[in-house]
Amino acid sequence: MIGTGVLTAVIASDNSNFLTPDYTFEWFPNLGLTPPNLTLTPASPSTTSTISDLKSGDYSLKVTNSLTGCTRDAIYIV
Repeated sequence: MIGTGVLTAVIASDNSNFLTPDYTFEWFPNLGLTPPNLTLTPASPSTTSTISDLKSGDYSLKVTNSLTGCTRDAIYIV
């Protein structure tokens, strides 16, 4: 059964030097950042990522700056 939930992550900056950094987005169908990864749109690298057709539940996201290797994690409940 396909759900109707949608999650979108957007990289934003108030830095005037923020040109086009490469970020990778990894979405997970749980809170523990454990596989399997979910399919994302558009394919990384990008500055935005959306997953859709989600059933209610817990999801997590790991964003990595490809240039610096810095990461940030977030959790979402649909």
